[in-house]
Amino acid sequence: MVINKYKMVGSAFLAFGLLGNVAYGSGNENSDGVHADSSQRSLWEDLRSALELAEDLDGYIEVARCMRKGIDFTLRSRNGETLLFFSSCPATVLMLVSHGELDLDAQDEEENTALHLFVRVFLECLLDTLGAGREEIEVLLGAGANPLVRNGDDETVLQIVRRWIDEEEALPMEARNSNSKAAIRKAKALAQRLERAEGEWRKAHRDDA
Repeated sequence: MVINKYKMVGSAFLAFGLLGNVAYGSGNENSDGVHADSSQRSLWEDLRSALELAEDLDGYIEVARCMRKGIDFTLRSRNGETLLFFSSCPATVLMLVSHGELDLDAQDEEENTALHLFVRVFLECLLDTLGAGREEIEVLLGAGANPLVRNGDDETVLQIVRRWIDEEEALPMEARNSNSKAAIRKAKALAQRLERAEGEWRKAHRDDA
């Protein structure tokens, strides 16, 4: 399992004391609309900048350091983005959802969730066979992100994937990328995963309707 693999990474960092005595933030200007003090906001902004520039596990290390300083992970940008929107490493995403008390379904100014973001990253990279974003999607789904949330275009993540498949399959063969066949296969596999996730979400939240 993807999540178990990155939990092993987290255990390794714990062994070296990087997570130390974790002190969580008190929840200032956060998802509840409470204002953050300047030190918390500054720490959050510093981490956001570090995550945007981070490669591989660098972001993970930065999150660990900020945890030791008592960062309030519930803060958001002015556009509504949580730190998940700026993370590019599966281990970092897992660490944030495991320890950050984040709203997994927070939406930015275009009403995209982090799940929308990583699905788009995955699709944009498919034709280059990079596969970026796929593990992050799995981490978010495993952590309980809602796959039924619609963005500003009134699309769920599954609808975005299906539209990408339809558009790619509609292209004439001579206009397709050399990796198109494999990319479509991977996109269909993701669509099947998201279909299962939607069913699991509906079943788990049947009483909430």
